Amino acid sequence: MWLVAIYAQTSLFSLKASHVTSSGGKSNLVPTMYSFKMALIDAAFRVGMDGEEVFQLVKPVKMCFRPPEKVVVNNSFIKILREPKNPVQGQPYTQSVGYREFVHYGSVLEIALELNDFSNENVGLIEKLLWHVNYLGKRGSFVQLNRVTREEVLERS
Repeated sequence: MWLVAIYAQTSLFSLKASHVTSSGGKSNLVPTMYSFKMALIDAAFRVGMDGEEVFQLVKPVKMCFRPPEKVVVNNSFIKILREPKNPVQGQPYTQSVGYREFVHYGSVLEIALELNDFSNENVGLIEKLLWHVNYLGKRGSFVQLNRVTREEVLERS
């Protein structure tokens, strides 16, 4: 069985690869499986659940992402604060410039989770957590869940 979550974007999305520096890097167009699993664990903590239990539950879950057909990527340079190589008393940070990419979706993002070996109780738990995921990627990359559907076979297109 597949649980399909349909998220609408409410702000620009940004998620850099983990190996890039703080001053630059291209954004992924969609969240990674890792970042989405971490969003589920974060949601569990926010509703007062045991994060370790949810971690063990979501760790083996396979996911598929269906991004919108049209995506706009905004490239920009922004001012950032960074710790200086040679610290000066009273000046903990220096100003610098960083490269950032922000992604705007033309429509919704669909995320499908394969839950074949899950009990009905655990499927319900994952579904509950999906409603509490309100950002993906970097802080400020807000999304809103529109609906969750249960499907036996995932249609590919």
